Amino acid sequence: MAVTGNSPRKSKAKHIDKETNDEAANDTDNDNEDDQEQHHEFIKNKSHATRKENGDTSLDLLEDDIVSAEESVQNFLISTVGKSNSKVYDILSKHGQKLTFRSHDSILKRDESENGLFILLAGKVNVLTSDGSEVMNTLDAGNVFGEISTLFDIPVTAAITAASDVTLVKLSKQITVELFEDFVQDLDIIDWFIQRKYLPTGSDVDSSRVYRRLALKTFKCINLFQTWTEEMIKKLILSFEHNIVILYPKGSIIVLEKDPLTSLYIVISGEIEIKQDSRIIRQIYVTAEKDPFVYTELALMVDGKTSPVTVKASTNCQVIQLNKELVIKILECFPEHMETFSEQARLFRISFQRQGHIYLMNEAYLQIEMLSSYLRQSPFYASSTVQQLWRIILNGDLQEFEEGSGVVLEVECEKYESILVVHGEVLQIHKCDSTEPDSDDDDEAGQSNITHDSDKVVVVLEAGEKDSEQDVSNDKQTFSAGTVIDMETITKMSEPLKANTACLLLKIRKCENVNKTDAHTENKVNTAEKAMSDDALNMV
Repeated sequence: MAVTGNSPRKSKAKHIDKETNDEAANDTDNDNEDDQEQHHEFIKNKSHATRKENGDTSLDLLEDDIVSAEESVQNFLISTVGKSNSKVYDILSKHGQKLTFRSHDSILKRDESENGLFILLAGKVNVLTSDGSEVMNTLDAGNVFGEISTLFDIPVTAAITAASDVTLVKLSKQITVELFEDFVQDLDIIDWFIQRKYLPTGSDVDSSRVYRRLALKTFKCINLFQTWTEEMIKKLILSFEHNIVILYPKGSIIVLEKDPLTSLYIVISGEIEIKQDSRIIRQIYVTAEKDPFVYTELALMVDGKTSPVTVKASTNCQVIQLNKELVIKILECFPEHMETFSEQARLFRISFQRQGHIYLMNEAYLQIEMLSSYLRQSPFYASSTVQQLWRIILNGDLQEFEEGSGVVLEVECEKYESILVVHGEVLQIHKCDSTEPDSDDDDEAGQSNITHDSDKVVVVLEAGEKDSEQDVSNDKQTFSAGTVIDMETITKMSEPLKANTACLLLKIRKCENVNKTDAHTENKVNTAEKAMSDDALNMV
């Protein structure tokens, strides 16, 4: 699937003016751009003439088509082999075939020998199971398919049908092999399946090996298992009695609200929606380029809890369901790691005792796996270990705020070292005299600006329009979900932070305050455990 990356050409080519002025003629950069555009135009015209001479009845590729297809191929190369190819534009111009299909048309049939690379320009296609009875995945514009049978010289592994009217660009097998020949020489077919998170649909690939290796790769990138050895993870994988990766069809329920929580759910690919009281509160899309989504650590850490939300598959989803009993069984074979897990569970119980009501109301946003990934993207916590991140998160204070309310008190600046925006937005408005130079302010603000795009940490700086009557401009700094704001930056702000929307914040304590809180709350937990049964404790 397409990733968000830089492509050599992301916008339409500019028309070339044959009568350039003297100033432009002396501009070397402009000359180079013009030469490149002229070259592209020459290639396009030549390839059109060649296809016409050969009796090719496919549609003509327009400049927009070539640029769009090139971006998709470049993104595909970056996500699979780690680098782009400067020849892609020329190859598409010379050899690309533009094809269209109506909804329900067959594009690729399983086991057929004709193959090539297909770049989806518009519409959606369905990837079918081996018998063609179920949809395994749905691909939309920007995706690339057909490469497995082409690169590894095997029959088509899965049938592809049009889920809507479709426009695509096809490259022949020979051209596709030439395009990839410098990249995939040492890559075997199972490696490719794992990298792309493909599920096997036939006998061309050992499905058991694919499932096991996909699970191994998945567990290794989850913080909860960072302290596990490869031996432990392999032992865990081999303990599964069924296929470790489960395919949940579109529309199926993965977890139902109020069901007992006994398993950890790891979404490897697909789109899910999280609902509470029939209201969608969050949508998550996991692709081959994104880390898995984990729901919920609460099942492993605290007994007797029920799910506060429903998790539903919006598309076909690949999911690993990991039972707590299986995790404990493996840990019992490795006592030193059981101690680490017990410490994590202890910290979780302490935090839950302090603010369990907020956990239960905001379960969809409070996955430690996700909070850890947010913190790791901040320079303040990038080098923290897994254990340190757990302690930082679980010793923090969760606070909810209504829209328009202030989010930081002056006295809190001594208590906390930073704030993580878990959900919603926080806004800071800086008023300044537009007649005065503001370069220093910009530089200072830039030091704390990070950008938030899907799963990346971001702080967006938007310049407000100038008020001509008052000669005052407003700089709006919006801190979105996933942003870490250090307290030193907050204390330097000329205006207080306010909730731009209803929001949930995690206020991270300074190191000297963490141990005090930990010890104080642990005493409360120990006292509570002595006074109450486990069932009563789980009702907190």
